[in-house]
Amino acid sequence: MNGQPPITLITRWYGVFVVEGERVIDSISFPEDPGEIAGRLKALSEGKILEEERELAGRHHPVGVTEERLTSLGPLVETAGAEIPPAVLSSAPDPSLLHQALLEEGRERLGGIRRDELLIQAVSAYEEMNRVCNLMYERLREWYGIHGHRLVNRVSPEKLAELVGVYGSVDDIRANTSIDVEKTASLPGEDLAAISSFALTLREAQRERERLEKYITRLMGEIAPNLSAVLGPILGARLISLAGGLERLASMPSSTVQVLGAENALFLHLKEGRRPPKHGIIFQHSYIHDSPPWQRGKIARAMAGKISIAARVDAATGRDISRELREEMERRIGEIREKYPSPPVKPSGAKGGKKRRGRGKGKKGGGKNGRGGGGR
Repeated sequence: MNGQPPITLITRWYGVFVVEGERVIDSISFPEDPGEIAGRLKALSEGKILEEERELAGRHHPVGVTEERLTSLGPLVETAGAEIPPAVLSSAPDPSLLHQALLEEGRERLGGIRRDELLIQAVSAYEEMNRVCNLMYERLREWYGIHGHRLVNRVSPEKLAELVGVYGSVDDIRANTSIDVEKTASLPGEDLAAISSFALTLREAQRERERLEKYITRLMGEIAPNLSAVLGPILGARLISLAGGLERLASMPSSTVQVLGAENALFLHLKEGRRPPKHGIIFQHSYIHDSPPWQRGKIARAMAGKISIAARVDAATGRDISRELREEMERRIGEIREKYPSPPVKPSGAKGGKKRRGRGKGKKGGGKNGRGGGGR
């Protein structure tokens, strides 16, 4: 070996090994704890020597090393011959442990900030921006409708804000686009200028909402890819926000996940005996709100089970099992739709059962929140 030591010190993310040829003659494994591994990875990235490396080098002096960082422990050897034997690689810890350790290291580098904390703030900003855009759009419809009522009813909110902001009058819109509408009434230039300025402000707010949506989608792909695939990135992010974090969502039973966001309806059920909610914010998913009412509760229960699994996998391992979860969920929903194509038939002579306490004349059980308060 040209005077090189016959044994080599090699460090991997799960431990330190002393190798002689194809044989590991000594080793120290790192604790199978993400925090412990993250601390060692951080030390390695800073060029420090681990205690485990010092201990093994002291036991087997002289020993060759494969990194400049370790040259104080022994001479640098060619890395081509410094490989861990396959038998040791096959007994390495689950790679998901490395994933968790890297997340821990990233959080430490960010000063201990959890990524789902950033997600929760982004969701709040998105919802507030959504309310602002909706209010501004309604005002623009009323205001510009005095001049161009027919245009207001023909284009999307984003298109209306863009057209009014750029062109102003209906005549200019018709002259510069393919939209052919008549104006309702003429307005002086200064009035149109005020409306146009307001429309430009609305369009910028809409663009900011779009930027926030892309940011949330990107964050969800990073911290909760399975939940994002099962429920959608925006709805999944809102569920994490309601739960108070990904780990808290992962710790909840699926029955709680099913009604998360329907707290008011659940409170009325417990206090006044009204109908219990069958679904919370997940009602906004098309699989539920586009289904007939008699199927929604069963579909919500099936979805909640897969949502819980997705959240737990995202929080614990980060493995991507989204395709499997979606296929299982869609298969179960298909079975529900096939088994319950029609509303259940009440037995003849049934009188609807015992009257619930707190349901006065003319009141419907649960009202809007009886569906889980899922509307935007």
